[in-house]
Amino acid sequence: MIGIIYSILAVISGYFISSYLHFKFQYLVGIGFFCLIIACIRRNRKQNFLTKSKRFIIIAFSILLSFAIVLGDHIHVEDAYTGTTIDNYIVPYTVIDLLALIFIALGIYEIVKCIYFFSVKSKCRIKFRLNR
Repeated sequence: MIGIIYSILAVISGYFISSYLHFKFQYLVGIGFFCLIIACIRRNRKQNFLTKSKRFIIIAFSILLSFAIVLGDHIHVEDAYTGTTIDNYIVPYTVIDLLALIFIALGIYEIVKCIYFFSVKSKCRIKFRLNR
């Protein structure tokens, strides 16, 4: 049951990430993000040694990055130097953007947590090799 919930989370998060970042091959990139998030979720389930402060920092980073992605999707710039307010504008926000913010943050949280675990493991290996 939990695997199904994680899969749904990864599908929706991968779709929102690829669509809000405007990649050329949106569905192919969405599938790539889906696979990346699933791999990170599987890896993160085995390791759970985050303190509250580290978990808070990763959550804050994920929310801020997803917030920047959603905000950046709505900014349209036609001509950066001589454009008027008619050429350069911000598209109004919708409820879908709030959902996208949540799902992008969840996907980025899993990816950043996986990167954190990988960096901690690699530092441990380097220290171990240097001590020999």
